[in-house]
Amino acid sequence: MNVDKGEDLFRMALSAETLPFQLGLDWSHDSWRIAATRKAGFPNWDNNQVLLNVVRGTGSIVSYDAVPASQLRVCPKGRSDPSIWPMLSDVTADQVESA
Repeated sequence: MNVDKGEDLFRMALSAETLPFQLGLDWSHDSWRIAATRKAGFPNWDNNQVLLNVVRGTGSIVSYDAVPASQLRVCPKGRSDPSIWPMLSDVTADQVESA
């Protein structure tokens, strides 16, 4: 998550069943330029392969739909598997691992 100064604060995740319908590339990471470069460099890749590569590389997407805070998981200190991260509403600031 970034705040207006571009500083990474902490990581959040959503489960697959709560993903918003309208997702896109995060323009703040220059993702569309990266996508164009990938498409030119790998002409055999279809659009899905290009977009997946960019998202994996930047680690970021944008949602054009609202995401309820109750659906967000947050990365706690010492855990790497997002499927077991606690819900945002269940942690305190000192339990969250900075990005």
